[in-house]
Amino acid sequence: MSMVSLKLAKKKPDDSKMPETIEPSDSETYPYGSTLRFESEQIAKIPALQEVNAGDIVTIHAVAKIREVRSVDKEGPDDKRQSIEIQVQKIEVMRESGEEYSAGFDKATSKA
Repeated sequence: MSMVSLKLAKKKPDDSKMPETIEPSDSETYPYGSTLRFESEQIAKIPALQEVNAGDIVTIHAVAKIREVRSVDKEGPDDKRQSIEIQVQKIEVMRESGEEYSAGFDKATSKA
């Protein structure tokens, strides 16, 4: 199965709105709920997220864009927090059983 784009269809221009020369933000281009957010605890478990910057592209059986990397360092012990927002742009969904899932999982996890 191929990945499919989650990008929203372009809306027809509306004369009452701003001029068409303004580019839509990612939140206007992709649907609500298609962004993943990882907090410090999850980031610590996923080495690939520990060195990303806003604008980087990552793959998670989907294609996504790092929209925001945020670090907060407050006074006091254990008051350093980090969060990352990932905008899912394309996604592939497979069943969790059957040969197609096993073959896809094997391909994705192979070191070749």
